[in-house]
Amino acid sequence: MKTILTLLLLCTLARAVDDLDGVAARVNGDPILVSQVRALTVTRESELRQTLKGQELVEAIKTFRAVQLNRLIDRLLLLQELKRKSFPLPPNAPDSQIDAAIKDQFSSDRRQWLKRIKPKADIIIY
Repeated sequence: MKTILTLLLLCTLARAVDDLDGVAARVNGDPILVSQVRALTVTRESELRQTLKGQELVEAIKTFRAVQLNRLIDRLLLLQELKRKSFPLPPNAPDSQIDAAIKDQFSSDRRQWLKRIKPKADIIIY
């Protein structure tokens, strides 16, 4: 009985932590939420939990989350820069639409453009 109550309490606490949505990073003042990162990582994290254990699992999840956070940062930088250049796209625009806008409007590809705008950005990762 004590074990069941402990498990119930732990599940409740885990759910409460998930409900708190903090800021994972800020890009030029615009937040990227923890929930946005989790949405991109939840499936892969489940797969990792089935195959890895201990410190190896922890490191794999940290690495995967960092990669996904950096992808979100890059995407937000591109959207901000397109908006600044008077070529606004909705935040949910597909990557293909972002790439096409960069190529059509600025004769460049995504990587070249990121190399130019990223050093100028104010990025804070929490």
